[in-house]
Amino acid sequence: MKPWAVKIANEISKRDNIEKFGAVVGNVLSIDPMKIGIEDNTIILDSTHFYICSSLAENFIKSATIEIDECTLNINATDSRGDTITSVNVSKKNDYNTKITFKDILKKGDKVLVIASEDNQTFFIVDKLL
Repeated sequence: MKPWAVKIANEISKRDNIEKFGAVVGNVLSIDPMKIGIEDNTIILDSTHFYICSSLAENFIKSATIEIDECTLNINATDSRGDTITSVNVSKKNDYNTKITFKDILKKGDKVLVIASEDNQTFFIVDKLL
């Protein structure tokens, strides 16, 4: 192959091969509205550019079952007959159904894991980094 043909082929290859971000560390720049900075904050993502995993969503409600171990409460009370009660035993129970509302998950300055789509046009905020 002629040297000029190789040079042209290399230039075409550079043009057609978009550099992919892959997984990057993002910085939470603001919460309302949510803005995430990547590439040393030279690229700012807002909610039109990304999807956020439910575990990071503010006020996300999730059902749960909790278990409470057996315990004894020390109290001072008088029942309706005038008898004094000094302790109450609570049995172990493992089927309390409840809902948990997650709040204040992300704060300005937090680091998050950001994964880009193949075309670098959509991003996924996966988790908070410690």
